[in-house]
Amino acid sequence: MMADFGFVYALCSPCMPGMYKIGSTKRSPHERASEVSNSTGVPEQYLVAFYIEIQSPLSVEKAIHRLFDGRRVSANREFFQVPLIEIIRAMEGDGDYVSSWDSDMAVEARYPGQVSPYNPLWFEQSLHSGAFINSVRRPRQ
Repeated sequence: MMADFGFVYALCSPCMPGMYKIGSTKRSPHERASEVSNSTGVPEQYLVAFYIEIQSPLSVEKAIHRLFDGRRVSANREFFQVPLIEIIRAMEGDGDYVSSWDSDMAVEARYPGQVSPYNPLWFEQSLHSGAFINSVRRPRQ
């Protein structure tokens, strides 16, 4: 029996700073980002912020979704308003992953100011106030 290996990823869009799509795939996370970006409702390409390769990716993804459920943007979507460093720590968990990949955003999340000393954590600076974001959030069903 083959092991169930795949990836758990965090995607982001420059149009939605501080918001991440957390999902899983058996294919490359970069392919998945490209696939999600091809939707007509997406103004900018999704970027891979971080991913891990792990056994049972779907169960890990679901556990992370449960962990961040209170910060889900919409009840029926995989988008969360959580700092990237918290997502990275949740994905890395107890270190039971095969490999991981850090984007510049992940490096900056771990060490603020290292990649962008004049604009640390640029990818999490919201374009809107917290009150506005809460007003457009879909209610839980």
